[in-house]
Amino acid sequence: MLMLISVLYGATCGLFEENIDGYAVVNDVTASRGVGSGYRLVAVDGHEVKRVRGRFITMIPYALVPPGKRVLSVELDASESPGSMRTFVANLQDGKRYRFKLDDDTLGIVVDSRS
Repeated sequence: MLMLISVLYGATCGLFEENIDGYAVVNDVTASRGVGSGYRLVAVDGHEVKRVRGRFITMIPYALVPPGKRVLSVELDASESPGSMRTFVANLQDGKRYRFKLDDDTLGIVVDSRS
């Protein structure tokens, strides 16, 4: 009974992932070194980034981006390149999960096959 109450409480308090229909999901925080870590999405088409949120969890590594051709503004990790920003255009699809990847000093976005 206590377990059932805990599950119901968690579901009503927003602890579970919100509905992401109509968005591409970008994991810009948690990635292994060497496969695209060190970048933070700070703007989409010049506007603030919408993120998955929970009632009690304040830092979730997923940005919600409307699908289509978008201008992404990315801040590089301060320890690697303080205050450095890069902007590029990406064509994102609804329901896909993405991550950033650096190839030969060119930042891009790829489908995250690890999710």
